[in-house]
Amino acid sequence: MNRKDKVVPSIYTNDLLGLLAQDGIAAERALVQTELSASELQDPTFLISYEEQLQIFSNAATLSPDADLGRRLGQLHRVNRYGLYGYAVQTCANFDQALQVACRYMSLTGVTLDLELVTDDQYYRILLSDKLPLMGAHRLFVDELIFSIHTIANEIIQGSFQFDHISLNFSATPASQQYSTLLNCPVNFNKPQSELVILRTQGDQPLRHWDPLTSEVCREQCEKILRRLEAGESTSGQVREMIMQLPCDQRKAEIVAQRLHLSTRHLRRKLSSENTTFQKVLDEIRCELAKDYLTHTLLPLDDIALLLGFSETSNFRRAFIKWMQKSPAQYREQTSQRMQP
Repeated sequence: MNRKDKVVPSIYTNDLLGLLAQDGIAAERALVQTELSASELQDPTFLISYEEQLQIFSNAATLSPDADLGRRLGQLHRVNRYGLYGYAVQTCANFDQALQVACRYMSLTGVTLDLELVTDDQYYRILLSDKLPLMGAHRLFVDELIFSIHTIANEIIQGSFQFDHISLNFSATPASQQYSTLLNCPVNFNKPQSELVILRTQGDQPLRHWDPLTSEVCREQCEKILRRLEAGESTSGQVREMIMQLPCDQRKAEIVAQRLHLSTRHLRRKLSSENTTFQKVLDEIRCELAKDYLTHTLLPLDDIALLLGFSETSNFRRAFIKWMQKSPAQYREQTSQRMQP
């Protein structure tokens, strides 16, 4: 992982700036030693680097007198703000599946901690460690993670969620001494290893928005993104990654080039050197997603067209015929027949 790669969603960094503003701390002070502006971070599609995120969180930990800042930030998390990753998690059948998916693809959300999920007959144990030097922001990142998991788990499961107990490798503060009450579980400080422990019986709880077809499609896409990140990206791979993260109406060469800190002309030259174009990469993604939707969901063509960024269903139909030499309806019928026992 390159600390300078622009792969971290900025949405919760912007939330952090909002919390600092409530405490009377100007955004410009938290952005010291970065070249970012507060206005850039207000764009929910804007990506920053791990290095920039670390600097901002370190600044916040130094500037804020509130030892409860991480808890406040974690409680702002919502699953629908995670995009593809959020859909992959919330459409699982039960909490066990959701936890497995969440931990495997957590790096797609920009989490700066390493998470290892260990399971035995009685417990799930989420072991936390630093994968990068956290510049004094370790407690802030850990507190944010704990309360984001607690908040989102209670958002997506049909029952109620709580940790069995938590161990933390740092000392308590007056604010964190209240965590046992807030989380309704023992929280132990000054331990050798930070770990979040959950009873296995929690894993059987069903989720509110179970959708096996959507879950499968989203997990496959998360896996592809993760593999590309781990392997190191070509320019076309970076463009593909960026397109997947942008809203449909912003999937344009000019916007992607800006996010990659390139001119549009330079981006086109780099893609040309890889024997491809922006439109070709965009069409490949649209075609791949269209086939997934047609094969694994019952979504009507109007909805699929909107999800792919087409203003009219007729435009989607013409494009699909160009890609596959058959209509979307014909493709869905043929794949449905092949999948029948």
